Amino acid sequence: MSIGSSPFIDPRIIDRFRTAGRSIQWQSVVPNEGGSSRARIATLHEQPARVEERETVSGREMIVDSGPVGALVLVLEVDRHGLPHALDPVAGGETEGFPEGALRAIWGTGPVPAPGAVWKDVLNLARYALR
Repeated sequence: MSIGSSPFIDPRIIDRFRTAGRSIQWQSVVPNEGGSSRARIATLHEQPARVEERETVSGREMIVDSGPVGALVLVLEVDRHGLPHALDPVAGGETEGFPEGALRAIWGTGPVPAPGAVWKDVLNLARYALR
């Protein structure tokens, strides 16, 4: 289910997120040690955000910088794949490559919890990437 059809987000906002997402410039970078399967830099309005994706025993994991562009990338991923099974903030320096902190989402198996405070914070943060 995409978030555009969900009752917890205004469909006009997801359209704005999708439009902004089409303007993101992507650059591949060397993944951090630890087996990241893909690492990229997403840049929008001259604001970069590191994005790492990997397969883990828990499922597919995405870690993004905790700024507006990283949040936007995460929102767009949720739009494509549905809400994650886990969504957590990561403290600065806790994960290599994310000195200012990050957001970690995991898509796995089983029931998906209802969106909580972290998801609402991600949506609010992603709005700052819109112009």
